[in-house]
Amino acid sequence: MRCLTFVALVHALGMCWWTHRQRLSMAGRCMSELVLVAAERSLAGIWRTDKDTYNWTRVAVAGETMGDFRLTGLDKFAQYSIILEAFNTKGDGPPSDQIIAQTLEDVPSAAPMALSCSALTSQNLQVMWHPPPTHLTHGNIQAYKLYYEPTEEWYETDVRETKVTTALTSVLHGLLPFTNYSLQILATTKAGDGVLSPVTYCMTEEAVPEAPERVKAVVVSDDTVVVSWLPPRHPNGLLTKYIVYIRVMEQGQEMKVIKGTLPAQHTHYDAVGLSTKETYEAWVTASNKVGEGPSTMVVTLKPRSVVPAAIVSFGQMLVVAWKVNVKMICLCVGIPRPIAEWKLGDQKLHSQPRHLWVGVEKVKRDCSANGSRSGR
Repeated sequence: MRCLTFVALVHALGMCWWTHRQRLSMAGRCMSELVLVAAERSLAGIWRTDKDTYNWTRVAVAGETMGDFRLTGLDKFAQYSIILEAFNTKGDGPPSDQIIAQTLEDVPSAAPMALSCSALTSQNLQVMWHPPPTHLTHGNIQAYKLYYEPTEEWYETDVRETKVTTALTSVLHGLLPFTNYSLQILATTKAGDGVLSPVTYCMTEEAVPEAPERVKAVVVSDDTVVVSWLPPRHPNGLLTKYIVYIRVMEQGQEMKVIKGTLPAQHTHYDAVGLSTKETYEAWVTASNKVGEGPSTMVVTLKPRSVVPAAIVSFGQMLVVAWKVNVKMICLCVGIPRPIAEWKLGDQKLHSQPRHLWVGVEKVKRDCSANGSRSGR
């Protein structure tokens, strides 16, 4: 036997070719049989030499000087030792020279293992993992693809990001503070992407909150002004309190600053004991366990005896879970006391003095409307 050749066709299939030095004959007949032998290399890289450990396959030939045979059911990305022997009724002939053949790479059939993460800061996560099991890698790992996205959004957004690395650990930067992230990872070979891991979740640490989103001042009487605001768009943690600062001005100069603290569930503050002869300025900050955040814009407080009807609350969009009850509150002021009205489109719902709330029970998935309120 000579010129034994192996070509990998697909991941678990290969083709062998060989030639003979001369036409084979057996007892005067041009008919013989060949034995094709394949043995997989051990994990330690040591070839087994005992012929009893080989997988022998008989291939009938009809005296041709060339032959071929397909090996099927091979392991992916595995090396094999292949030899040929001719035999007849007299016994086995000498073996051909051994060739070392390897099947093609495939994508990993298992995901990286033990994906875990921990928060480093309010914007960084440390992510770690182990490679897929060796026998399920089916090739040389070229890289790992790490997918991550925030889970807080109630509506679908295209915010999934990908980080590619060759290491077994990675630090994700530029994340949102106090946000829960979902993470998945896969391994890649030359053949392509493997299997995604199960989802792992990790939350970044808290950071100081942003400023309350909006602020305004509404006159209640000749010595009281209400300062109201909306919560920060990004509280970056669990809010613990609001701080309202009131600055007394005289001829454009700051005389003193009064500070008031309110629980996190309050969004308006009654500034009392003011004088119509003074000018005041106010601003608001939000705080969480990390500290106090930046302030809102500065608003002017000017108490006066004439108090027109005004709304203290802010209009805003509400996004709520399905089948929950919603209660919306409107606070309005004025002298004489105004009547507050809620409308759904052009339809009037009901009226009450000063405090008015309207409720929606068991919000449906397709429930949306443009509501308004007014004081008169």
